[in-house]
Amino acid sequence: MFYEMENLRKIGFDILINHFEPFLRRYIINEVLVKNFGTNWRDNIPKKIIECLGNRRNIEILAMEIDAFFEELLFSDLKDIINRNYAYCEELIGGLVQELFIQLMNELNLKLNLFFLQVPYDPYALQELVYLHL
Repeated sequence: MFYEMENLRKIGFDILINHFEPFLRRYIINEVLVKNFGTNWRDNIPKKIIECLGNRRNIEILAMEIDAFFEELLFSDLKDIINRNYAYCEELIGGLVQELFIQLMNELNLKLNLFFLQVPYDPYALQELVYLHL
């Protein structure tokens, strides 16, 4: 039983990492930033993401094409970009309230962190991770 649950978890994360996250990147690029802002897409990236990439990886956004820039982003960065441009994401989000979207994305991000740390799913470990992120 445990083995089956572990395999199902891995399949779920495979879907998230290999399908949902790339889909989200393409959606933000094509349907939100380029479609609505064109060459001014950089103006709609939260400042904290730009600063973090500059400090963490010495990346200058002004020198990058949008596709290359998005390859450097973390899952949590995608959430922050959608949060800033939420009004342009109706096709993706539908009638989902913005606060609920943020909560769901935060939960996905925490679960991704647990998966990458290869910590077996444990509600107490998840609570501890949430506590550390607050």
